[in-house]
Amino acid sequence: MIKYSEHFKKNRKGTSIFIKRYNDKYSHLIQHEFLKSKMLYEISKDSPYFNFPRPLKCNKEEISFEFIKNNIDFKYFLLKNNNIFFFNKKKVYKIINELGKALGQIHNKLQIKNKVILEDNIKKGKQVFLFGDLGLSNILINNNKITLIDSSFNHINKKVNIYGSFYYDLAYFFFNLQYLYPLFYRILINFKKNNKIFTLFLKSYESETKRKINLEILTEYFFEIKKQYIRNIDTSILTGKIWNYILKNDKNFKKI
Repeated sequence: MIKYSEHFKKNRKGTSIFIKRYNDKYSHLIQHEFLKSKMLYEISKDSPYFNFPRPLKCNKEEISFEFIKNNIDFKYFLLKNNNIFFFNKKKVYKIINELGKALGQIHNKLQIKNKVILEDNIKKGKQVFLFGDLGLSNILINNNKITLIDSSFNHINKKVNIYGSFYYDLAYFFFNLQYLYPLFYRILINFKKNNKIFTLFLKSYESETKRKINLEILTEYFFEIKKQYIRNIDTSILTGKIWNYILKNDKNFKKI
């Protein structure tokens, strides 16, 4: 089931705004996401590493955001800069370094009154407020500057103000980095370089947070997310079987 829809329109002043509209099943989360987005916007104003679109208003059905134009998402960025024919080392390493630092800033600074404890079978690592959905489509890039969007729930956790192990956001990003691409992207992207990219991401996160990452714990969270994703994905039975086959048989992933 589609949990929300997104579209663009002009406001009365002729300015483009970004609309995120929830369906009835998840409408109770709108106010929580609006307040969380306001906090992320405030953090981003003082950050040299990332932008977050300014939330303008919300009602019972939708949230309006300031529209930041001319962005490409991280999937397309990798397709252009990390493919089997070409690797733009300077550009990719700059972006991934800033992404690690951006997430570190969020984990260090994000504070929310109403916390929702992460359903966690592992329960290891410092507890922080999580970004929640650090998927590749929610990382936008324009002129070598990162914009993060959509800090709400993901396919696994249908909550907004999630408080849990910092390893969760790291592992969820790596899961997306390894697997969640259209077929055409999977053919062309250089996945061997993705492992190096993720290592640099972890180093920049450690540098920003002064928090040492235990790779064994991170790997535990990765496989837990992989298992939960297959169990909870909102899709057809056939598609679920296809994903299950890919995740069990894909040779690109190596233990970190």
